[in-house]
Amino acid sequence: NEKMTIKTPVNNQKILMRELMTKAEIVNLLKEISKNETVEIEDSRRRVEEYKAIIKRGNAEELIKVINSIKLEKDEKNSIGKKLNKTDEDIMISASKQLYQEMAIVLEIDVDEVQDYIKNNI
Repeated sequence: NEKMTIKTPVNNQKILMRELMTKAEIVNLLKEISKNETVEIEDSRRRVEEYKAIIKRGNAEELIKVINSIKLEKDEKNSIGKKLNKTDEDIMISASKQLYQEMAIVLEIDVDEVQDYIKNNI
């Protein structure tokens, strides 16, 4: 958000701060996307907890696994005429937003262009 400013001490243990990915890391990340790896947890409550922990950590490879997992579930539910539950939908939006915003900054493109960039480079 261009209008938001967040100030926190850099040695704050409660707030995760890490370097942005590099363009080279994004290229490697695109290889991970094509593997279609998922988070394999059967219990839905534990899976949601793990999804939230992954979002909090902000690790791009893990975020991709969350997005892949939820997209797979969404496709499966769509094929039988059902909808994805609200919690999973919100988690997918949050994970995608976090990943796409970072990629947009590094690639110097608009956030809306990230999905097309991914599709064209995997």
